[in-house]
Amino acid sequence: MATHRRYLGVLRLSQDKDTSTSIQGQREAIEYQVNAPHFSGNLIGWAEDTDVSGGLSPFNRPQLGKWLTRRADEFDGIIAYKVDRLTRRALHFNQLLDWGQENDKRIISVTEGYDSENPQTKMVAQMTAVFAEAELDIITQRIKDGVQSRLDNQSWISGTPPMGYAIQAVPGTNRKILARDPGYAKVMDRIVEGLADGKSLNKIALELNEAGELTWSDYRLTLRGLEPKGAYWQQTTLANAVRRPTFAGIYTYKGEAIEDEHGNPVLIAEDPFMSFEGWAELSMRLEPKKQGSPMRISKHPLTGIALCGVCGSSLGSTSVSQKHGRYHAYYRCSKRAKKGACTVKMNIRVSELEGIFEEAFDSIIGDLEIMQKTPGSRRELEASLDKVGARLTKLEHDYNAGRYDTPDMEETYWRLLKSQTAKRASLREQLAEATDDSFRGTGKKYREVWAEKDAQDRKAFLREHGVTVRVWQDLVPWGKHSVQVDFGDIAGMAKAAGVELHGPLDTLVWSYRCPPDDDQWPRQGL
Repeated sequence: MATHRRYLGVLRLSQDKDTSTSIQGQREAIEYQVNAPHFSGNLIGWAEDTDVSGGLSPFNRPQLGKWLTRRADEFDGIIAYKVDRLTRRALHFNQLLDWGQENDKRIISVTEGYDSENPQTKMVAQMTAVFAEAELDIITQRIKDGVQSRLDNQSWISGTPPMGYAIQAVPGTNRKILARDPGYAKVMDRIVEGLADGKSLNKIALELNEAGELTWSDYRLTLRGLEPKGAYWQQTTLANAVRRPTFAGIYTYKGEAIEDEHGNPVLIAEDPFMSFEGWAELSMRLEPKKQGSPMRISKHPLTGIALCGVCGSSLGSTSVSQKHGRYHAYYRCSKRAKKGACTVKMNIRVSELEGIFEEAFDSIIGDLEIMQKTPGSRRELEASLDKVGARLTKLEHDYNAGRYDTPDMEETYWRLLKSQTAKRASLREQLAEATDDSFRGTGKKYREVWAEKDAQDRKAFLREHGVTVRVWQDLVPWGKHSVQVDFGDIAGMAKAAGVELHGPLDTLVWSYRCPPDDDQWPRQGL
């Protein structure tokens, strides 16, 4: 048996507030034990887990778990301040003891004097683990009761407030709500205005970085008197914040919106950054698209917008080296390399296709005023009604499948059934008086806004309005390429707003070097 062993110090704290079991206090007690004259061994490292519950298995803890499962050959034993710093579950404690015995690892707890190599101390340690588990159950129930009390009171539960908000106490009550953080108002105004202007999240993030604005996490550090880490704004960071219901001031628990007895979302913010209706539409627009593989970001705005007129596949962009070391970018049919998939192997220079499109855009809609849509209530109500119907169907299916058999779960079932049924009745009443979408002029022309956009924003704009560009090769004898541009719902918006479109432009479809007769068009891809 080794006389001088290597020990791993184990530290754990659920919340860094209790000075009696602080990380520093645990560390000092362990070091005192190791440095004692009768103790033979030295510390080789620390497994420090903060904000980690004692109910979590030692093998699943962020730091200790890695040492136990991946680095077990680097130490001969583990030493903790108390048994409950190892775990608060008797089952987990016994599993740790079994692991130590199987792997010849010594386990020591300083306070209780437990040593796995001393059988006389095992009973004391196991009893300590049992009491620690009972204490954890009491703490857990106390937390649950507190959470339920706050939910009933519609009060902020706990944790860091969502981006742009501060936690504010309601005078004369024990309720806390969310209010706009005045110190972060400038940043939030830029984000909200950017979203209203139709900017992409990537564009907004770039502008915030260029302006040197602090991210929400860095701003929170400054409130605590700490130095910001210099984190950069990213598209994913913005998406996560904006797509959460709390962005619109909606009360949530574990990520789910809290609903009142009529099935409507409960507000916890005094002055939310966005209305629920506006947020719901924005959230759907920002919903990530399902992809089989990561999408490569292209600097060419018609990538994925332009389609092969023959097979209907999207055109991708690529660069090809020419003589004298010059490179030319091309739009190519994505199926041109697949045998039998596309017969014409579409290939057109980026400069040529984008030049044709720019001419079409400027001549057809460049002078049109951009119309801003004010969503009516009908579409949102119909979507909400469909969701409630689907939820009721699933609820009935789960009930019949026996998933609400226990008394507590059955009570939950009837509560959900009552709230969703009431919500459906309310939605049907609102639908009878619903309004349709309306449009108003913004004073800006499409030509002006298009010139301000970069490639990614242009692509996002074209996708949002359903614009498509179809390209043919050798379709007519008087030109190599033929192009047809369909301006999608821009035409519908113009008509709905009462903008008069004359002659053949009623459908806002523009053709370049295309056959005059309909029967000369290839049918596939149209």
